[in-house]
Amino acid sequence: MIILQQDMSALHPNNIHELYNIPIYQRLFTWGKEQIETLLDDLLYGYITNQGDYYLGVLTVTENAEGRKDLVDGQQRYTLLILMGIALLNNQEVNTKWLKFLKSNDNLRLDFSARPDDRDFITRLINASREKTLNNLLYKESDGSYVNDTMKRALILIQAYLNDLDNRAVVVYPNFSSQNRHISAQDLSQYIYNHLTFFSTELPKDYSARMLNTHFERMNSTGRNLENHEILKVSLLKEIHKKLGDNQYNYFIQIWNKASRMTDLIHPFYDEKTRKAYLEIIKQIQQCNDLSNAFGLVADNQEEQIEKNRQLTDNNSILAVIEGKTELTFIKKNDECSTSNYRPFLTFTDFLLQVLYLILKEKKQEKGIVIQHFFNPNKLIETCEKYIGKDKAITPEDYIAAVGKYRILFDYFVLRIDGNGSYRLASAGDREHDKLEQYEAMLYADSSRYTYYRWIPFILEYVSNEAYSLDNEQLLSKLKVHDSLIDEHSETNFKNFSFGKFSNYYFRRLDYLLWEYVIDDLKDNNLKILPEGILIDDTLIKAIKEYKFHQYNSVEHFHPRSEREQKEHWGDDVKDSFGNLALISDLFNLTQSDNALALKFARVRDQISKEAKLESIKLALMYYSANQNEENWTIKTMKKHEELMVTILEKSYRRTDESVNS
Repeated sequence: MIILQQDMSALHPNNIHELYNIPIYQRLFTWGKEQIETLLDDLLYGYITNQGDYYLGVLTVTENAEGRKDLVDGQQRYTLLILMGIALLNNQEVNTKWLKFLKSNDNLRLDFSARPDDRDFITRLINASREKTLNNLLYKESDGSYVNDTMKRALILIQAYLNDLDNRAVVVYPNFSSQNRHISAQDLSQYIYNHLTFFSTELPKDYSARMLNTHFERMNSTGRNLENHEILKVSLLKEIHKKLGDNQYNYFIQIWNKASRMTDLIHPFYDEKTRKAYLEIIKQIQQCNDLSNAFGLVADNQEEQIEKNRQLTDNNSILAVIEGKTELTFIKKNDECSTSNYRPFLTFTDFLLQVLYLILKEKKQEKGIVIQHFFNPNKLIETCEKYIGKDKAITPEDYIAAVGKYRILFDYFVLRIDGNGSYRLASAGDREHDKLEQYEAMLYADSSRYTYYRWIPFILEYVSNEAYSLDNEQLLSKLKVHDSLIDEHSETNFKNFSFGKFSNYYFRRLDYLLWEYVIDDLKDNNLKILPEGILIDDTLIKAIKEYKFHQYNSVEHFHPRSEREQKEHWGDDVKDSFGNLALISDLFNLTQSDNALALKFARVRDQISKEAKLESIKLALMYYSANQNEENWTIKTMKKHEELMVTILEKSYRRTDESVNS
């Protein structure tokens, strides 16, 4: 085998041996938000801290008949590199280096020989990026040409990331100060081009197509590399076995195995009986840390339910249905969280780090932790070895017990998502408008793997306490206080409310407060007037009731920055006022662009009345504050709206102070 180290600056446009291809047996590009942002966060951190080369990993290749390298393994990463190159080329003056990376003379750097539609789509993206018309291709209505939706979503996400580098920098490196330093896409582009490095492993040329396919399948199934949490598992359990023997080893391995299957609830809720059984388990956890009975109950209930399911489905085989021996029956699951549609937003690696942080916090040993290192999933083993083991702060058995304990609580008290913008909280049961569920959704939308520690450990620690009565209102009250006391969320941070000078968190907090106000006053469905006499109607009430938080990060200027067709002149400082701003999706913001106010009003009207899917409650109230007429969105109206919004935010902090002092 040949192993080569390459970076993009070493690529030569006339060297065909540095051109790659996606062979027919490879999967489609599937990377989503989590994988993409993780890679971008790592690259941004490397740039900020001047770490030198960033190693992307190993590409496994073999030379094909055309002289290209077929990617046997690594096509997800390399496809993303191409998309990053397209986005970066579009974000700066044409850089011939990036163009050289994307195309070698007239040859695509990455070809899709088995998928000509994808090849044509990539070609169109590169050409549009070079001509600075990429947004037209991504955001305008399709002309009927083929579009790879996954690649398109990835490009939109990368563009949004590049437009928010200063805020992302604070997430990955809290010591970064955008006031003293600004990061441009060109800065990051230069770092990536010169320092992103990968290794190439070349398989023998005499491998047949069948052998290559077999190699690919093995690498992606039984032959895949161990994940870092699996390596950690072996290390911890080896020490437990040596110290405690077979019985304890088997006990802890059972806990780890069940806890590691994050996509499944440890104990699904099939009916009210199984929910009550789970609540009993939680009470046992609150009373003592012995998990043997708790995990035993879970196992017994699961096996009993599995047997019931087997009996229900025995006669539902395809053959039985075809022969008319039975009709299809469906197993009813009362709680949507028991289905596979909802999953945790944490990976098991992320969860392990949250538990470790929680334990260290309980022991008052969290000071000095460098967040961007501690919560880096690629450093799991290194981080755990620092704190877990012989003569360390935590024993392996205590850590695995905590993982099991908090995993059971996590299932019930922490939000789950479905990937399509919906979410569910198991403890909310069948309640349509559960405030805790919505508040957690707000925090989730404002968080990343580097900031989940601000609230998830608090929830897990609080609900494990016997003083907690399993009441969502009680937990919500405590969570609000905790959230308000976080330094980054404190009241003092929004005193200078203008564009670019405050966190997007306050938009989200405000939308939650407005949603809660409507929900609280809708018990008799009679609400018609919001504070300060803003008249609303049933259409807006319905839209607010159905409002969902999303991880939007694009700030919209309602009065456009360009004042064409505007009767009243707004200075830049007025346009940048909090009263003229709202948080929306990147796609909606690009659709709005710098359009005239009348067109913006029309789109908000459609979002409220036709789609009933608000992106911002604040934006909807801006629209209603002007009596749904763009001519009424004046500086006076905007300032009145701003005063009201700031007052609502300030009152929420005063309520927090009252809760702390009571």
